[in-house]
Amino acid sequence: MNKKLVVIAVMLCTLLIMPATSYQTSMADNFRIEEKDGVASDGNTLYVGGSGPNNYTKIQDAIDDADDGDKIFVYSGVYTETVTVSKSIVLAGEDKYSTVIYGNETVLKIVCDGVTIQSFSIKCGGSNYNDSSILIRGDYVVVEKNIISDSRCTGISLK
Repeated sequence: MNKKLVVIAVMLCTLLIMPATSYQTSMADNFRIEEKDGVASDGNTLYVGGSGPNNYTKIQDAIDDADDGDKIFVYSGVYTETVTVSKSIVLAGEDKYSTVIYGNETVLKIVCDGVTIQSFSIKCGGSNYNDSSILIRGDYVVVEKNIISDSRCTGISLK
């Protein structure tokens, strides 16, 4: 009698685990997730806040020079600017506690499809009801591992 219960339990576990595992694998393939740093990117990497080639002082300048599929890595620091993402890129901060984007209106505007935003602390000092820390006007946008705080406006708006 106990052998039947063990066999049934093993079959149920197999049925529940296999579909989830194959889904995760296919999702990773679709988004070309790189095991090395955990973010998807199949283009060049541009840097903000460091030194050397492909390095910028403003996030928006790096976005303007980027191409679809590029990754922009932002070193820790406070960046006071309004950022508009109009290309399918990965925008990744060095650390969500120490890589801060601060603005007095909508801080981060995403106006295209296929964007990943991760590891930032985003703060909006605007007081207008229509301002947002993050405004998303696109599909397939991933916002992960971020902190939205000290905002007097909406956290994330979807339009």
